[in-house]
This record gives sequence, structure tokens and C-alpha cells, in this order.
Amino acid sequence: MARTEVVEKPRNDAYTGLLAISFLALLAAAVLMAMDADSLGKPPDKLQISVPGSTPGKAGEGLKRPDIGGGAAPAPGDKAGPPPGGMGRAEPKALPPLPELAAAEVPAAVVPVKAEAAVAGDPDAPPLPPPSFVPPM
Repeated sequence: MARTEVVEKPRNDAYTGLLAISFLALLAAAVLMAMDADSLGKPPDKLQISVPGSTPGKAGEGLKRPDIGGGAAPAPGDKAGPPPGGMGRAEPKALPPLPELAAAEVPAAVVPVKAEAAVAGDPDAPPLPPPSFVPPM
């Protein structure tokens, strides 16, 4: 005779209930997030920024300067070309002279906070500290 073993199916415990609660919480959060995103509407169009003095080229090329009709480069001995200094730009103008500064006042004598000797005749001088305690021997 063949023996048949009876296998008892494991029962659900508290962890199975926590798993079901967390799954329901995730579903509720996804629904609320979709409702919030729907209330915001569609996103705005892509921001277009125009850069003066340049034109966009193809993707990956970068910006190009417009052709302003500079003509051919002058011969090396020709002085009609751009000034030395590079990039064909004019030299900056001279800066205006700086305004004259008023002479600084000479500060008064510095009186230390902890005076070591009395200042004769000065009523605003800080008082002398009490003498330090020296124990008798």
C-alpha cells in the first residue's frame, strides 16, 4: 500500500497582511500622483533664447559668427589690417584720472583698555585694575 503524506498549506500571518496594506498604499499614492499631475496641465513650450551675433547651426556644430563682409585677409606687410593685439578689435580708450583723495586724519593716541599706569590729567582714562592677590608666605 502506498503511503500518502498530507501536506498542510501554510497559513497567512501578520507579514502577509502588512504586505497587502503596503501594496494598497502604493496603489493609492500612484492614483493621487496621477491626479496631481493631471491638474497641473501640459508643460510649457521649450525655452528659446536668441543669442545676438550668432546663428545656430546643425546639432553638434556649435554657434557660428555671421559674415559681416570683412573681406580677404591683408598681406603680411600691409598695415591696413587689424591692429596687432588680436581678434580685430580696437584698443581700449584711456581711463579717466582718479579723483583726488582727501588726506586722512591722524588718529589720537590709543589708550589700552587695561591701563598699566594712570594717565595724568585725563578724566576719560579707564580705571586701573585692582592689584593681583599674592598670598603671604
